[in-house]
Amino acid sequence: LSFARVIGTLRDFSKIKSKIDVVFSTVPIKDVEKLFIVKPIMSQSELKILKKRVLRETNGGVQEEAGQLLEK
Repeated sequence: LSFARVIGTLRDFSKIKSKIDVVFSTVPIKDVEKLFIVKPIMSQSELKILKKRVLRETNGGVQEEAGQLLEK
């Protein structure tokens, strides 16, 4: 997972949304497949929860589960 850039407006987002896999936003955005609504300021525990959720809901979750199986 890598971050491409911060987009300030929905107008800017609409120009490049076909190139984006995951979106983090403080407001709902229509027609986005993988959208994570976040608070503008998050605690460390909230960030950990978000990271787990993102990994679970993206391909990273498959890698995480495989890693857990190998540890057993």
